[in-house]
Amino acid sequence: MTGPGTTTDDRLLGGRLRLLQPARGYRVAVDALLLQAAVPARAGETVVDAGAGVGAAGLALAVRVPGVRVLLVERDPDLAALAQANVARNRLEARVEVMQADVAELPRRLAGRRIDHVMTNPPHLPAARARLPGRHPEAVVETLPLAAWCDALLRPLRPRGWLVVVHRADRWPELARALDHRTGDLRLLPLWPRADAATARRLILATTDDRLLGGRLRLLQPARGYRVAVDALLLQAAVPARAGETVVDAGAGVGAAGLALAVRVPGVRVLLVERDPDLAALAQANVARNRLEARVEVMQADVAELPRRLAGRRIDHVMTNPPHLPAARARLPGRHPEAVVETLPLAAWCDALLRPLRPRGWLVVVHRADRWPELARALDHRTGDLRLLPLWPRADAATARRLILAARKASRAPARLLRGLVLHREDGDFTPAAEAILRHAGALDLGWDPAGGS
Repeated sequence: MTGPGTTTDDRLLGGRLRLLQPARGYRVAVDALLLQAAVPARAGETVVDAGAGVGAAGLALAVRVPGVRVLLVERDPDLAALAQANVARNRLEARVEVMQADVAELPRRLAGRRIDHVMTNPPHLPAARARLPGRHPEAVVETLPLAAWCDALLRPLRPRGWLVVVHRADRWPELARALDHRTGDLRLLPLWPRADAATARRLILATTDDRLLGGRLRLLQPARGYRVAVDALLLQAAVPARAGETVVDAGAGVGAAGLALAVRVPGVRVLLVERDPDLAALAQANVARNRLEARVEVMQADVAELPRRLAGRRIDHVMTNPPHLPAARARLPGRHPEAVVETLPLAAWCDALLRPLRPRGWLVVVHRADRWPELARALDHRTGDLRLLPLWPRADAATARRLILAARKASRAPARLLRGLVLHREDGDFTPAAEAILRHAGALDLGWDPAGGS
């Protein structure tokens, strides 16, 4: 127990945060406040502050972002007790929790909990180089190697959640190596002591963990502009492909849907078709990153070219997440506007995909729900057995924002309107049915028979 006279009472954030901390040893520096300021948290999300000390970064985040939930993780029992006192001192018990635990325990201790972001100010010194400053040496001296520290934080982090780190600038190569093999969007911000400084002493590095399907798929994608959403994973889950068949992913982007299909269905062959050369190059890198070169091919081509480029090849199924916005309605989001803005009208897009598709093969499309009449018109005169599956954001939603539509070439079977898939529970987490697809690589049943695809 911390005794009288061994702590100081400090005020941060212009007096909005009151902090008890040890009178001697490692004390809160500006690093903690800068770290939390770099976390892109929103109300309702959960953020872990790993190696929290007395809780400065996590508590400052809770003050800065009303409605965010914070878990302060600290190994040292004295510091964890001070962190708990600081939670009460700032009346944040409803949103901030303290866990006394070693960072190495977090994959087990956080199993089953949704962790949206993680921030950390890890020990800055390898043990071999350390000079212990006082009562709490683990605050600055590593007890866990940096690579193992980062691994323990990335494992419980949800896909596309952010890990934000503040560290010594001279250790950035080691930090990047610890992260880069599993993440695709590293952002490094030097912290210059003065405008004329020759070198930075500290840095902030943020990365999003672009592992999908519960870690089975690793994805590089652009740091800015259009990024992979759940649409791609739901799309591939609806394709009734079997081992030995060939599936085209048209407008593949960085290859998320096609690669996820290759992971889900062993033995299936996939052709990723992407017009943009930068995205096609990332798709090729992702094929290699996931060691799928034997079954996945990348073709840089416009969708309009496919009837000619695919002539003579057997195409069993085609899936596509076409640009969602007609050019007249578009607001370009970044570097790759063709990812969301049509360069080919929807009817022409569908025509180019149906022509190389074998008879009785399936075309599966994910699109905006408000464009279903246009989509049905583009398909209906040459296909049958249309199956429309609404994607409901919540069980009580009045309208769906997205849909999946599957159509069978040269079929005369009647259309079906399916019940749909509810994506989110009331608390914002994915439903078990959505989780089975997005994390566990399950299939999305559009009424396929047990033989597959009819």
